[in-house]
Amino acid sequence: MFKKLIPSLLAAVLLTGCSSMSSGVKVGDQEFTATSIQKSVDEILAARKTVDTSQMNLVNGSELLRDQAQFFVVRVLMDQIAKIWLSMFPSQILQLEEVM
Repeated sequence: MFKKLIPSLLAAVLLTGCSSMSSGVKVGDQEFTATSIQKSVDEILAARKTVDTSQMNLVNGSELLRDQAQFFVVRVLMDQIAKIWLSMFPSQILQLEEVM
């Protein structure tokens, strides 16, 4: 399992570092533009205005933008891990579905 998983994760992380800052984030064949990442940040900031955040320790500015970009990367990596997992253990997954 780990022999397939580790190279995929390393390739995705290395490809992420190759992207220019103006283009956003690229993981494998998926690319997220800076505009789409900024849009998610804007949505977070808009949602924060609807609640009292005075007692919360929340990230802002470039840290929030970086965290959102990291979230996009982690989401792609988790999808890749799930695909590998499903391809390696289909019979066990079917057994789990029968139990549930």
